[in-house]
Amino acid sequence: MAPILAVENLLSVHQFPLHVLTAEEEATGFPVASIANGRRSEGNHWRPTTTNSATWIRCVFDRLRALDFVGLDRGHNLKGIGVDLKVTNDATDFTGTYETAFDLTLPSVSVPGDIDDPLGVRTEEGAWLKRFPVRVGKAVEFQIDAMGAGLLPNIVGLHIGLSFSPEYFEAPLDDETDALMVEETQVPSGWMSRGQVYRPRQGTIHYNLNHAEYDQVRYHLLGQFGDGHPMWICFDDAQANYAYQVVRAGGQLGFPQPSDYPWRQGEIPFVESAPKRRLG
Repeated sequence: MAPILAVENLLSVHQFPLHVLTAEEEATGFPVASIANGRRSEGNHWRPTTTNSATWIRCVFDRLRALDFVGLDRGHNLKGIGVDLKVTNDATDFTGTYETAFDLTLPSVSVPGDIDDPLGVRTEEGAWLKRFPVRVGKAVEFQIDAMGAGLLPNIVGLHIGLSFSPEYFEAPLDDETDALMVEETQVPSGWMSRGQVYRPRQGTIHYNLNHAEYDQVRYHLLGQFGDGHPMWICFDDAQANYAYQVVRAGGQLGFPQPSDYPWRQGEIPFVESAPKRRLG
């Protein structure tokens, strides 16, 4: 059991203003920039214009970058569709040489699975996550196979970057605690009416670093996550189907050096990002 944190998104111009994100096509009102803005709304997505045709999304970096993680947010319509990810150190239009990080068909159902499984894992809420061997390049291309007559891909969120795997989190660890969020009206007789119920998961991770982790913690947690960027959190790499997306909660975030312990200790406050309504 090892946790996985993925906050770095090389496609996000908020995190990387010098990176250039493009697509083969983009329909009016559905620009490719939508895939990395963190909004998680199905109405806020990218799609191309030509039906039943393979298409691609590309990102050119400002320097060589390492990557080992991909996340396709809920709301996409690609289950059962083939996708691949290419990484190049050569021509950034992919007319030269490149490596293929993966070439697979997206799973159609959510079942217990490891984040390193060959097909990745579909989460309970419909997102798809996968970790793969680290690649280094100056550009990536995410390609989507033709989907069938009259069909276009819709992508709400695409996350590609370098993940971080802490050695362990301290107990007690609770990854399912939530808060009830609902508008209520109660009349004097005691009858109550409620609006739509949402239950965002939230909590605080207690984390004791080992001696080699602080540089990664400073970048991924104090830096990117600390700035408010969304992060995929998987508490157990062997059960990635339970992973979900979080943002920093209010309050302090830090890893001070205690006087009675040889390594830094800290707490990571989080709240689920735009929780999906749970039915049934």
